[in-house]
This record gives sequence, C-alpha cells and structure tokens, in this order.
Amino acid sequence: MHIAARLSPFVLALVPAAAFAHPGHGDIGFAAGLAHPLLGVDHLAAAAFTGAWAAQRGGALRAVLPATFVAAMILGVFCAPAFGGLAGAVDGILGVSVLVTGLGLAFGSRLPAGPCVAVAAAFAFCHGLAHGAEQPSATLGGYASGLAVTTTLLLAAGLLVALAARRHRAASAPQKL
Repeated sequence: MHIAARLSPFVLALVPAAAFAHPGHGDIGFAAGLAHPLLGVDHLAAAAFTGAWAAQRGGALRAVLPATFVAAMILGVFCAPAFGGLAGAVDGILGVSVLVTGLGLAFGSRLPAGPCVAVAAAFAFCHGLAHGAEQPSATLGGYASGLAVTTTLLLAAGLLVALAARRHRAASAPQKL
C-alpha cells in the first residue's frame, strides 16, 4: 500500500481536539441519534475506520466487528446514567479510539480475532457512554435507535470502501506472465 494511504488515517487522528467535540448538545431523541454520527468527527471516523478494519481482516470479522461495535455502543448509551459524571470523562478515549483504529487500519493490524473484537467493543462502549451522557434518560431509547442506524451505515460504508479499494488494487496490479 502506498505510504500516503497508510498515513491518512493517522493524519486525521491528529486533527486538533476541538474537532472531536460533540455538536448538537440540547438535541434529543431519535433525530439527534441519527445526526450525531455524521456531525461528530470522532464518531464518524471511528465507525468508518472500524468498518474498513473489518474488511481488511476479512472472514467472520467482516460481520463480527461492526456488529460488536453497534452492540457495545448501544450498551454504553444505556449504561451512561449509571456512570453519572464519569461518562463525560471518556472524551479523551474517543480521540484515542480514532487514533488506534486508524493506525491499525493503516498498518494492517493482524491482532488475533479476540483482541480485535475486544478493542472494537471497548472503544464503542466508551462512545456510547459519552453520547448517552448527553441525553435525558427518558430519550435514551430513541437516541440509541437513531445512533445505531447511522453508525451501522457508517460501518457499512467503511467496509464497502475498503473492499472496493482492495478490488481496485487487485485489478490494477501488474499481471504476472
């Protein structure tokens, strides 16, 4: 893989912390959940990178990593009220999640399947905690539903782009005689 392609996720992860802010405070419910992953650079990058990582790893992880990400994120949303003010303390982890996932993707991480799933679950849970802490408890169900829909689409987009890139590389590779 070309060095620029390897380093692009890493460069994105170095974007100033202000870019990882969670916009839309005050928005609640399903519509806020739908919009947040597209407006929060941290969430957008983490989901797209995880989808691409799933494509890169192949096999059962193509389905398991995205499914784990969504399930752990939703669990985090619903656990947020129990964590109280601590849920907001995970914001730093969100930036780290983008950095780690981006680096793993850029350099072709070959962690065994178990640690891959654990990393995706831990980071997604932290995303869920942070986002759930922004919502009133009465709106968590709607918010989590919207968040799950858009996050699933971002995971699928990352996976499909990575698969298309792989096919393009294979088709444009010099043919051996």
